[in-house]
Amino acid sequence: MTSSFAPIWTSDAAGGRARPPLWLIALGCLCVAVWQGTEALIAQWPHARADDLRNAALTAKTAQAEVAKAKEKLQLMQPPDIDPNRTGMIGPAWSETTTTIGEVQAKRTTTNPDLAAAIARVLIGLQPKPGAAVAIVASSSFPGANIAAIAAVETLGLKPIIISSLGSSMFGANDPEFGWLDMEAVIARSGTLRARTTAVVLGGESATAGGLTGTGREMLIRAAQRHGYQPIVASDFAALKRPVMAAIDEVAPEGVMAVINVGGSVLGIGTCLDAYGLPSGIITRMLPCDRGVPGLVHDFAARNVPVLHLLNIKRLALDWGLPFDPVPLPTIAESKRVYGRLPLSPDIP
Repeated sequence: MTSSFAPIWTSDAAGGRARPPLWLIALGCLCVAVWQGTEALIAQWPHARADDLRNAALTAKTAQAEVAKAKEKLQLMQPPDIDPNRTGMIGPAWSETTTTIGEVQAKRTTTNPDLAAAIARVLIGLQPKPGAAVAIVASSSFPGANIAAIAAVETLGLKPIIISSLGSSMFGANDPEFGWLDMEAVIARSGTLRARTTAVVLGGESATAGGLTGTGREMLIRAAQRHGYQPIVASDFAALKRPVMAAIDEVAPEGVMAVINVGGSVLGIGTCLDAYGLPSGIITRMLPCDRGVPGLVHDFAARNVPVLHLLNIKRLALDWGLPFDPVPLPTIAESKRVYGRLPLSPDIP
């Protein structure tokens, strides 16, 4: 009995390897074309909450402008070759409060206001309840990212709980005359952002100003005190974490729905040997800590609290479609990756 159906695959004249018929090849090409065309069409559609994303970016831009205006008045702006976009977010290469080396290109990348929109997209994807608390571990090394995180949280109607680490790597908020808390105060006085820091640590080695000179440590203490803070200090990092967690729990007794960790402060990533290998972006799993004390990133991840880790800025910019070290800064809301309907990245809707 013979089949009435023709074979889908045919052999060549020599009886060699089977090959698909032309109609099947054409169908495959059509499917790919439809898929690519549909994706291109969807990419043109704005995100369902594009207005919130745009407002987060505009808020971040306005906050930066307030800082730049204050630094201009104090004649503390860095020269154009260091801060070409005149954001006021870039500090000197070295000062008494500088803790480690740092890459100026990465610092400048975080001054892009669209970073605030991207952070807002991550938070939206976590489906937070209105007014939910978000802990922000703010590193003075990346003031642009600190502002972006706070702008995103406040724009979405969430409650930021800021824990600030004052020591800074090169080109951050490492000017002793105008550090991160000074920036925060200027922005709050302008009314652009409302949140103020809840608790302060000194930063540096063990988050207790280790590695700084005595003069540098005193400068950080005075910087905290002039804004009404007494820095949390302890004999070691493990002991220091306890009052920090207590400060967060006091402000958010119901818990936090997410944590945003800015930079590589010891408070955030701990003293683990593999700390700098933590993946940038959203973390939703428990993390190992090789021979050291876990940071807040590890602690909250162990509680099943999503953590947004902002450190490997070049990798993060590539993943999120943000330009690396752009001059000039891009126009807000032009990025289809950030403001469009397609996922921001495979793990972020």
